[in-house]
Amino acid sequence: MGILQETFDRLLAEHADVLEDKGEEISEAHERILRAALPEIAKTVSKTFSKTAPETLRVCRQDEEEFYQNNYARWHTSFSLIELYLGLSTELGSAVSAEFRPAATKNQDYFFEAIITLHARALLVSREIFWLMKGGYADGALGRWRTLHEIAVVANFLSIQDPIISKRYLLHRTIESYKTLTVYAQYQDRANLTPLGEDELPAVQAAYDEILEEYGPEMRHDWGWATPAFDCKKTNFQQIEQYVDMDHWRPRYKWASQDTHGNYRPADRMLGTSEVQHVMLLVGPSNSGFADPGQMMIVSLSLINDLLIAFSPNIDRLIYSVILDGLIEQISKALVEESQLTEEQVRSRIENRDTE
Repeated sequence: MGILQETFDRLLAEHADVLEDKGEEISEAHERILRAALPEIAKTVSKTFSKTAPETLRVCRQDEEEFYQNNYARWHTSFSLIELYLGLSTELGSAVSAEFRPAATKNQDYFFEAIITLHARALLVSREIFWLMKGGYADGALGRWRTLHEIAVVANFLSIQDPIISKRYLLHRTIESYKTLTVYAQYQDRANLTPLGEDELPAVQAAYDEILEEYGPEMRHDWGWATPAFDCKKTNFQQIEQYVDMDHWRPRYKWASQDTHGNYRPADRMLGTSEVQHVMLLVGPSNSGFADPGQMMIVSLSLINDLLIAFSPNIDRLIYSVILDGLIEQISKALVEESQLTEEQVRSRIENRDTE
């Protein structure tokens, strides 16, 4: 029995004689006593939480660590290969950036600036996906892949366009900043936000107006930077996806997108519950469902790695390419195999984790 119920029952017992005298309905008595007892209940709960918090946190953290270790025991081959792939991808990006970025900055190479920052962001998002997988959140990893896919599509689109499109892409950040600041200014009082400086919004608006004047009013739209490549006034992401022949990813993209908002999601339609034998409402980590987000993450990141290698191929980067391609096959195979482990095999791995 919880502490709230215990306190309430005690107070109810203390007022039993009053109830009998008044002939009060029990439901009305409950409501009246609860209102009167709230301050005492809150005080009691607060004291109890203060006393038990250290032990409660210790147990929670111990359980968390136990889950991480068990999760890694089940997926240790896949996770180890993914870590290796992410490490080599980071080395590739660092090498290309160190070699070319100083000159690219000096020469205003807009495409290089776009592609190297997109590669860095792709690595960051991939590590976020991997962290969610290690933490037991397959559905969160799938949702985060949605962003990685968009990065891969944009990077491939820019790679086959005139550099002016890359410039428009970089400038579009100012467009988004202006939109964000206008909303901020509208709600800063109600949202208890730090007020904008007097010149802050006008300065961004001036830059916004200048960009629209030079590059066209279509720049104000979400994907307006890409419009010159299409025969239309307003571009969307699906058009860009089709342009680079990556629209075959659309079913997976829609899958990854369907639960990013507050729509209804049945309890038995989650990656994290894909192996349970009965319907359950998942509120924490699970060691199920990592094969799809893991494979999708690696393939999407590989598409951006390939762009860096193609930017200036040499023997070192070609070796990277061969190694990375080999790892993709190994990762995909390991994820499938470890997703198909029986309950007994998973239990055996967990029991033997300290000896592997």
